[in-house]
Amino acid sequence: MRAAIQRGESRTDLEKVRAQTPYVWDGTNDDDRPLTAEAMKAGIAADRR
Repeated sequence: MRAAIQRGESRTDLEKVRAQTPYVWDGTNDDDRPLTAEAMKAGIAADRR
């Protein structure tokens, strides 16, 4: 978002940046695969223990 402000994009453009998917997995490396919602919940639950 800071980069969008520095480029001089308008407030509407900032909303577009916020609405975009932050990361898209390209499928080449399983270590870079985003967590599923279930995996994220399991990790949070394990951390709380």
